[in-house]
Order: sequence, then structure tokens, then C-alpha cells
Amino acid sequence: MRKQKTGNLFLLAVFLLPFVSASGQSDSASISGTVLDAAGAMMPNVSIEADSIETGAHRSTLSGASGVYSLSGLAVGHYRVMFRSPGFQTVTWDNVQLQVGQNLNLQPRLQLSSVTTNVDVKDAVAPLDYTSATVGGVVSGEQVRQLPINGRSWASLMTQTPGAMDSGTDNQRSIRFVGHGLDDNNYRFDGLDATGVQNQAQKGTFRLQFSTEGIAEFRASAGVYTADTGGTQGGQVDVISRSGTNQFHGSLFEYLRNDVTDARGPFDTSLPPFRLNQFGGSFGGPIRKNKDFFFATYEGLRQRVGQTLIGFVPSTAFRQQVALTSPALNPIIAAFPTGTASTTDPNVSRYVGPARQVTNEDFGMFRYDHKFSDANTLSVRYNIDNGLSDLPNGNLLDRTATTLGAQNAAIVLDTVLSPQTVNEFKAGFNRPNFQTHNESVLNVQINTAQFSPLYNDTGKIQVANTFDYLDSITSIHGKHTIKAGVEIRRVQLNATATSSNDYELTYASTPDFLHNQLSQASLVNTLPTTGLRRTEYFGYVQDEFRVTPTFTANLGVRYEYFGVPYEVNGRGLVFDPLSCPGGYCPQGSAFYFPDYNNFSPRIGLAWSPEKFNNRLVVRAGYGIFYGDGQIGDLTAPLDNLAGRALVTSTQVPGLSYPVDPAYATSSFAPSSPRSLDRNRVTPYTEEWTVSMQEALTPKTVLTATFLGESGAHQFTRTYLNTPDPVTGVIAYPQFGLIDYKTTSSNNNFNSLQLGLQRNLNSSLEASVNYMWSHAINDGSTGGGETDYPQNVRCRACDRASSDFDIRNYLSSNLVYQLPFGQGRRFLSGHGFASALLGGWEWANIFTARSGLPVNVTISRAASAIPDGNTSSPQRPDVVAGQSITPAAQTINNFVNPAAFATPAPGTFGNAGRNLLRGPDQWQLDTALVKSIPLTESLHLSFRAEAFNIFNHPQYGLPNANFSNLASFGQINSEANATGIGTGTPREFEFALRLQF
Repeated sequence: MRKQKTGNLFLLAVFLLPFVSASGQSDSASISGTVLDAAGAMMPNVSIEADSIETGAHRSTLSGASGVYSLSGLAVGHYRVMFRSPGFQTVTWDNVQLQVGQNLNLQPRLQLSSVTTNVDVKDAVAPLDYTSATVGGVVSGEQVRQLPINGRSWASLMTQTPGAMDSGTDNQRSIRFVGHGLDDNNYRFDGLDATGVQNQAQKGTFRLQFSTEGIAEFRASAGVYTADTGGTQGGQVDVISRSGTNQFHGSLFEYLRNDVTDARGPFDTSLPPFRLNQFGGSFGGPIRKNKDFFFATYEGLRQRVGQTLIGFVPSTAFRQQVALTSPALNPIIAAFPTGTASTTDPNVSRYVGPARQVTNEDFGMFRYDHKFSDANTLSVRYNIDNGLSDLPNGNLLDRTATTLGAQNAAIVLDTVLSPQTVNEFKAGFNRPNFQTHNESVLNVQINTAQFSPLYNDTGKIQVANTFDYLDSITSIHGKHTIKAGVEIRRVQLNATATSSNDYELTYASTPDFLHNQLSQASLVNTLPTTGLRRTEYFGYVQDEFRVTPTFTANLGVRYEYFGVPYEVNGRGLVFDPLSCPGGYCPQGSAFYFPDYNNFSPRIGLAWSPEKFNNRLVVRAGYGIFYGDGQIGDLTAPLDNLAGRALVTSTQVPGLSYPVDPAYATSSFAPSSPRSLDRNRVTPYTEEWTVSMQEALTPKTVLTATFLGESGAHQFTRTYLNTPDPVTGVIAYPQFGLIDYKTTSSNNNFNSLQLGLQRNLNSSLEASVNYMWSHAINDGSTGGGETDYPQNVRCRACDRASSDFDIRNYLSSNLVYQLPFGQGRRFLSGHGFASALLGGWEWANIFTARSGLPVNVTISRAASAIPDGNTSSPQRPDVVAGQSITPAAQTINNFVNPAAFATPAPGTFGNAGRNLLRGPDQWQLDTALVKSIPLTESLHLSFRAEAFNIFNHPQYGLPNANFSNLASFGQINSEANATGIGTGTPREFEFALRLQF
């Protein structure tokens, strides 16, 4: 009762703020600092003016009594900034570039002058952070369009920012920040929600959610961000759309790829076919100069990729044995393809076969900007992405077809209330709509230790909407820049099944399969159409306090209430035996009890010692960060509407296929509901950092950062109602195994990060980021990602390196206009040699990382496990004196089988979780571009790109199931078989681009 009262009082206070709605991370920029005279005294009433070079937008303010000034809410782009005061020289910075989320520090020293004189500052402004301790970075529009991106997905470039690392194929569903889970990331377009709603990331096979052609730039903040940023524990990613300017600009382009110039993968017997076309264009400019602007872009994608599948299937001899011994299994045996090679196990054959991937996408965006006056501007943006993919499901013959319709819209109104006060209001709509269907000849999923899985024929439709309303106000009071805001987000998630009941059958061993002796059967009835709803509230207050011209304290507090989801028709079936006697709660019960105590203090300190002349900044920060993970993990009461049962061979001796569907509804087999801890606490992370930034030159910045964090109440999954290993007693005999979701896990992360960013001039841009880190947890990586513990009564026994613990990660990129031709250092004339050798640009991306952890498992019968729980992954014993890795490690002998043994009956395996490391990965992607001027403003560019140019083999993880000795310790897959992203064999791409 006390918690609810406290929360309601805070929400009331939020709504009493003079400006309603929100602020997520800032999608604009600001200029601030302290104006000094020649003697270093603070100067009040200095006029500061900023004029946009692209649009003519004008902003002005006056420095306060302490010389402090701030111009906030500025659109990203290039500006001319002037400082003027009677009796002093006018100081001007020309062509100052502002990046998304940047608070640019300009601290001029005005000299006395008896006549009006101007001082133009020619030196570049080093991109140091003088106001916060945020760990992150910006990817510019030039990098987005010029760097070689395999698949032209903007998300691939997130790895080029500090704190980010790619654990898979370089997309939204594989890139993480400082040890967090994927559903701890937060995605926004122009500061408004752009998540996948059920999951934070969009569907991984689609990549034109926002075309690179429409991106001005984007910022990725990895940690210790300020109070105006939040909504999750992990990375904050904000993509800023391009707008029109006072000049017309446009482009037409097509990217082409096929298999003629590609290399085979390490497991391909022949070169798989590949066809890719990405095409489109953009056009933007003024409707009325300095008043109205537009920008529009379209991009289409058509891709066909061949893929080599490697799986394990019953041998011919074993098929014949099954037909004689258990003829009921003939439909299942027939669903396995015929093996193509033998293995060391006479019952198992290796299957190698071709498969095909199909991907189509069409993306469009339109943005309109209007300036009512210097004090009032409006922008409206809408984009849509429609896609279709048809991909293999697993390593055999099953497939998955998915359609996506993603829409996102934004309205932004900026109002300058006074020279010291600016308000920004935003409203947005986000709609990720998808349908997926697993295509199979079976209506049941088959899991066996020795054979690759067979999937069942299932499907679902999900239509989600978010309505996002934000408002923030920034005001200067002396040395204080106060920023406050609130956000209200309404979430809707509608889902329905498009297929019949979902069955999953598990055999513990080959002999059990031969004799049709099931270990367990999971039976789920068809899920009805449901509608999930919830409303989220966020608010913050932040004070950027310039204690002295060289020392800034950024102090703030953020409040986040994620709301409690509910079914729109009140049909949730809540099950929690810990809070409701009898297990099932009364009709209409809340999914869980609200947590109103999510206050997040944030502090950032930045000190730039005066003797270093603004070239060195020492920063430190601390904060608490909340996040609710994915909404898909809060739907247990809706999952129960389908009716669920898990039947084991212990409950039903002689359990076999076909399983009686009546088990799912009869009293003979107890139901196995899904449970959500109603006393769950919102997951949170404490983060702390110390860093140093030094401008080695005005255009070269070195950054060294230590970042540590500790996560508490992290989302986790376990099982309830397993038999007590000693007494054999089941706590709730009227129920079967209970899948239980709670927030009781812990994790921590420590890292040392080094970064070098260099921008010589308009012809070169480069950066290098390296991170050493160690992530430790008890099975829960973060939002939505968790392992079931081997022993559900000892979660701490699973404490080990995270599944995505990457100890070393290096990323670098470079865009360089070669110094030949007109206007360049060499051959700068107008002759033939200048035209031939001029206009060349070279770009590359290099990434390298150490191997991912590998968890060795074993399949065991329920009777051999102390608690009979075969649903949790079991581990073998480690044999003393044996090396886990063989002396001569190869892809066919990556793990030493002699190092492991089957545990004695009635004991858990003593092997720790994630004992091994998979193969390291590195690759270089490069591009060479030749630009040919057709007229003064019209250019034709030819582009040649090579991905993984050295064709370094990129291997997947080894098979780590000790029960399958025919393939145990072998690597049978590439890191990436999709043809795009990182981890592919060498591929070439060619493009033509017409630009004006």
C-alpha cells in the first residue's frame, strides 16, 4: 500500500510540471560554455548567435551574470557561431559541426578593441565531452553512406562506437553494449520509440527498417548517460533522419552482387548461388528558402542466397531398425532427409544439402520541416518498411516464412520561449507488424540427442503499436542549465496463432528413439487472439552546473514506471503458487504487483585543467539504470490461455509417439502452466566510470575509459515443482513442471576501453575502438536472455562467464579521399592525369574479437538426474588430468571428448558452465570509390566493395552436446550463412551512384 501511495504522488508531481510528456535521449545538439575576457574574468551580457549553414535557421542568447551561456535544441548540422560585445572584438567560429546529442563547448576569450574588429577562429573544435561522463559515440552521415556495409544495414555501424560489440552477424539482434542483453537496448528514431515492441530489436532478417540514405547520423550511448536518457539498462541508440536544406540534393543508386566473384565458404562443396540488388534514390531541398524544406527517399532490396546445410540424421541401417522395431515412428523417420556421409556412429549419418534464402524489402521515408519563426520550428517524418523472408529453419528441410510491415512517424515542435528557455515537444507512432510461419511436414517437434531437430508446423501473427508523447524544457539560470521532462508511452501488442496445437517430443538417447520411449512431451493447445496493453511513464530533472569554467557537475534524477500489462478483455490467466493459494489467481488479478520505486540518480563530473588549454578532460560518473527487458517475457498469463502440459516418462511409464492429445486437458496429466513472479522487482544496473579524453591535436582525440557495472534483480527463468532430490516430494502435486519467470539473478561487467578518433579535414575521417572486458553472471545476460540452471535449487552454481563474454573486441573504420586531382595535393590541375587519378576515395572497416564461450551439455534420462528435470540443460563430469582442448586443435577436433564423462546416476555433472571458448574472428571490409564530375553539381560514382577481403575463415561454435559423440567437438557451420553482415566468406559488391 505504501509503495502505491508513493508512486501515485510522484506521478501527480510529474503531471503538475508546466510542460507535459517526455524526454528520451536527446536527438538534437547544443552549444554551451563560459565567455571570458583577456584576463580570464567572466563576461555577462555577451550576444551569442548561431546560424545554420544548411537551412539559415537562427538562434541567439546572452551570457548570464557568470558568463555562462547555452544554446540548446539545435538541429544537427553545420553552424556559424558569433560572440559579440560592445568594446570587444567579435569572435566567430565558421563551419562548426554539431552532432546528435552533442553539447559542444565553446569558451571564447574576447579582447578589448576600440574599433569593431572580427577574429575568425580557424582551428577545429576537438570533440571532447566537457559536461558529462557518458560512454558512447556518433556515427556521421558520411560514415553511414561511405563505409563498406555488407547489406547496407545502418545497425552494422553500431559496433563502431565505444562499448559496443558484435556477438553474431552484425545486426540489431546480435550487437550488445557493455555486457547487456539484446533486450536491454533502446532504439529511437528522431528521439521517439522505434523498438520491435515485443522485443527491443526488430526482426533480424530485415535490415531496411531505416535506409542509410535517409540517415543524417546516429548516436549510440553504451553507459553512464545523463538523466534525460533511459527506458532500458543497456545501449541507447538514436537515429536522426535527414532533412532538406536551402539547396536541392538528390541521388540515384544501385548495388549489385552475385556469386561470380565470391569465395566458397569452408563447408561449401560448390559455390552457392547469390543474387542481390539494392536500389533507390533520394531527393530533398527547399520549398521556400529559409522557411520550408522536404526530404524523401526510397530503397528496395531483392536477395537470393544459396546456403549449405549440415545436419545429422538417422543412418539407413538405423531407419530400417526403427521401421521393424517401432513402426509408429515411420512418419518421423520419413521427415528426416537421407544422409550423405557416414560418421563414427553407425546409427548417425551426416547430411549436407543445399538450401535457399529469399529476402525482399521496400523502404520509404518522407520528412517535412517548417520554420514559423526563429523561435518556432516544426518537423514531420514518416517511414515504412515492408519485407518478406523465406529462410531455412534449422539444418534440415524445415523453413520459416516471415512478413514484416514496420511503420514509424514523428512530429517535433521546438519553441524558444526566451533567450534562456527552450521547449521541445514530440509525438510519435511506432508499428512493427509481422507474421511468421514455420513450414514442416510434421505437426510435432522432435528433439533427440544424436539427430538434428525436426520442427513442427506452427505460425503466429503479431501487431504492435506504441504511441509516444514527450516534452522537455531547458532553461539557464546563472551557472545552472536546468533540463526537465516527462514521457508517456502507450503500448499495444496483439497476437494470435495461425496453426494447430504445438507439440514437442524429446528422446534422451538413440536406443530410446529406436524403441519409441519418450523422455518427455510438451503439449500446448492453440493460443487464442489476445491484446496486451500497458502505459509507461518516465520523468527527470537534470542540472548541468558549471562550477567553474573548467569544472562541470551534471546532476540529475530520473524516475521510470513501466506499468503493469493487462489483457484488453480481462482474459489473462494468472498463475503464481507463491502468491495465490492453489496456484491460479482469481479472475481479473493483476499480472504482477507494480514497482513504484524506480528512482535513478545520475552524476557526471568533468574537469578540464586550465593549464592544458581545454585539450584534456578528466571525467567520472555514476548512475542507476532501470529496464523492464522485453514485453514478451511478461505474457505468462496469456500463454496459460492455451492450456499447457508437460508429461514425463516418470509420470507416464511407456510414454511414446503418438502422444495422446487428451493428456493436455485430462486430469491424468497435470497441467504445466507458465508462472510470472507477482512480486518481481524491476531489473536495474549500477554503473560507474572514470575516463580521460585528450586532444592530441585539434583533430585527434584519445580516450581511455574504465567502466564497471553490477546488475541486480535481473530477469531470469527457472522451473518450479521438480521433485526434491532427497525426499522425492513435489511441492504442488496437482501440477506438472512449472516454467517460472522472475527477477532474481545478478551479473557484473568490467571493462577497459581505448579509443582514437581522428578527423584531419574533410578528406579523412577515422576511428579505432578497443575494449577488454569480462562479463560474469549466473545465467542471466539481461533483458530477455537467460539460461535455465542445471540445478534449479542452486542458481549460484551456474555462476560463470556470460554466454556473450567477449574478452577482446577491436573495431576501426576509415574514410579517406585520396590526395590526387583537382583541389588536392597532387596533380591538382585540370589535365587528363588529374581527371584520371583524381576523385578516388578509400574506405574500410576492420573488426576482430576473441571467441564466445561454449557450454558443454549432455542428454540424460529423468531417472538419472537428482530432481528428474530433463528440461534444464545438464552438464557432464570433467575428467581429472585431461585437457579440455586437444593438443592439435582443428575444426574437426575442437574439444577433447576424453575430458568429459557421464555423471553417476543420481548426481549432477560437475563441469562448470561455459568452460570453453569458440574460435576467434577477424575480417577487413574495404571499398574503393571513383567519382566522376559530369557537371559542377552532378557526379557519377562507381563503387567496388570487398567484404572479408582476405577470406579469413569465420567459423561457428562447435557442437557441445557430449551425448552426440558422432559430432561432439566438431565445427560444422560458418559464423554467418545469410550472405550479409560479418562472418561471411569473401564477397564483392559493385555500385553506381548518381548524385547532385
